[in-house]
Amino acid sequence: MIDWLNENTGAVQGLASISVAVLTALLARFTYRYVNLTGAIAIAAKEQVELARAQAQVSSSLAELAQEQRALNQQRLDEVKDKEENNRQEGKRELERLAARLLSQLSGSSSEPELDYLKNSLPISEDVFDSIRKAAEQARDPNTGNLESTIASLEAIVALQKRIATSPQDSYVLSTSERESYKTNLRNARDGLKTFTSYRPNNERY
Repeated sequence: MIDWLNENTGAVQGLASISVAVLTALLARFTYRYVNLTGAIAIAAKEQVELARAQAQVSSSLAELAQEQRALNQQRLDEVKDKEENNRQEGKRELERLAARLLSQLSGSSSEPELDYLKNSLPISEDVFDSIRKAAEQARDPNTGNLESTIASLEAIVALQKRIATSPQDSYVLSTSERESYKTNLRNARDGLKTFTSYRPNNERY
């Protein structure tokens, strides 16, 4: 074997050179692939970092948008509440004004029916009743539950006034039941109206 190698030194050197060349080529190929793979990994890692950064930016933008939306919703809610409160206060003021007006209108009437007063005083109109109902609904006053009974008492007084005004007799005579009904309705109407206003007529008669 040694003799053969000695005799074929050139061939052995050629084979060795070829082997080295093949190994060098393989190593270069593997190195190229490794470099490419490392580069691809680096690019993928960079893209992943950029993706994570983009996701963080999107999350931050969504959080800011959600916060702005919550603030906008709260602003709208506050505006609605303010509008409702202003509307309620407006209704409350109108209710107080109408109640004071009706109290003033009733102040000249004594607890005993007076024909001259009932004949000459202007009856409360349906428009006034409608207005006070509307104002009470707008005001959402907790006392408005008694409003209808107050209006019913006022309407009973108006009905009595109309009966007297349309009576063909020169001198209308009040029956006992009419007198008692009038006194009750006047008291109830005054008490009911006073729950909606602090106004008190100076000339109120009982």
